[in-house]
Amino acid sequence: IDFGVAKALNQRLAERTVYTSFQSFIGTPMYASPEQASLSNVDVDTRSDVYSLGVLLYELLTGSTPFDKTQFEHAAYEEICRIIRDFEPAKPSTRISSLGETATGVSQARGTAPDKLGHLVRGDLDWIVMKALEKDRARRYLTANSVAEDLQRYLAKEPIMARPPSFGYRLQKLAQRNKTMVLTIALVIVLLLLGILGTSWQAWRATRYANSARYQKEQAEQAVRDLQQATYTLAATYAFLGDAGNLEKVYEIAKQAGYSDRLEGFEALIRYSAGEYDGAFALCEEILDRDPEDFITQAILAKTSILIGQDDRYPLE
Repeated sequence: IDFGVAKALNQRLAERTVYTSFQSFIGTPMYASPEQASLSNVDVDTRSDVYSLGVLLYELLTGSTPFDKTQFEHAAYEEICRIIRDFEPAKPSTRISSLGETATGVSQARGTAPDKLGHLVRGDLDWIVMKALEKDRARRYLTANSVAEDLQRYLAKEPIMARPPSFGYRLQKLAQRNKTMVLTIALVIVLLLLGILGTSWQAWRATRYANSARYQKEQAEQAVRDLQQATYTLAATYAFLGDAGNLEKVYEIAKQAGYSDRLEGFEALIRYSAGEYDGAFALCEEILDRDPEDFITQAILAKTSILIGQDDRYPLE
């Protein structure tokens, strides 16, 4: 059990068993488990004894308890409880490396040199002690016998049951000790993510609308080009049929509609229809210099070239 439970009450706080009138702290603070420091008897069982045994093992290896009694001598009662519940003690090897001038006396008492003592404790002994000192009693050894068996495995150079805590577990404990900071960071991250999502959503909508507007504009422009071509083709049909009246009507409609890039073609059709073959021929050559793919103008040029004796240059296909 806690090796100070039965101590007399006339000692200093760090060394004696403590009692209060409303809630009781039964045990010596330096050897007391976190569940004892919670001032509730509900969670106190044999695993609390394992914790106290871990403190003794820590003291045997390093010459001091996990929490130095000077910490408790100058701390208020509630602060002592908080330290026991929330503060993680340094590993034994870390404590040995921080002993300074006292390291020599501690190591000599254990029949070795300071650097060798730290090396001896580092690793398996560290994890055996720290498993016994786990804040979460579910992660401690179940019994004192389990501690002894793991120490026997260490001495026999066999694999021990104690293992260093995983990164996830350490992160969980850090979050539990710093709830306010973690909640603040989490809130900032959530706000940042919401901001990024909102910005991305707006950018996506803007891009979508821009693409939609561009597509609609392209469709409208293509429709205008198709209508221009259809009007030009209709005018060519009237010209080749010799229907000058309807040709003039289509030409007026084209001018009113603003088909400026087709007006020269219409004029070539009108000249052709009026028998001005030389003029139609010359105008078609100008048009084809700019747009060699204009098949209506190609047709006019081929027909007029026959009529003016230039069919060797533009044969009608």
